[in-house]
Amino acid sequence: MADRLEDQVLAEIRRIFKAELEREEPVEPAHDLLRELHVDSLAAVGQRHYPFLPVRLLLKHRFDSAALAPQIRAPLLCIVATHDEVIPPAHAKRLYDAWAGPKRWIALAGAHNETTDQADYWPSVQAFLSAR
Repeated sequence: MADRLEDQVLAEIRRIFKAELEREEPVEPAHDLLRELHVDSLAAVGQRHYPFLPVRLLLKHRFDSAALAPQIRAPLLCIVATHDEVIPPAHAKRLYDAWAGPKRWIALAGAHNETTDQADYWPSVQAFLSAR
């Protein structure tokens, strides 16, 4: 079940990002949206890691999800790693707070790229999708 569900989720994420890059306008997902990469904006994360560089000027694609979030009505499951030093939970929280559609926040213990290893990860995804 997890492999099939994971493939479906990844395919939908790829479709959305590809369409956004090609059209440079928001694309509404076909179904509920699961965001594995909870970034309010790539520029904000880059600026956090490189405060001495003009990150906002250097990025062509800023992936400013927080700016698009108020227009998106799709349900959101936001699963974050509580000890993520690459993309701290504060970036996910800003995106979550800006999201217009129904949303659910799940914080799992762990660092960057460790959420899928947590026992509650896939049951949370399955419960979210089953509730729709």
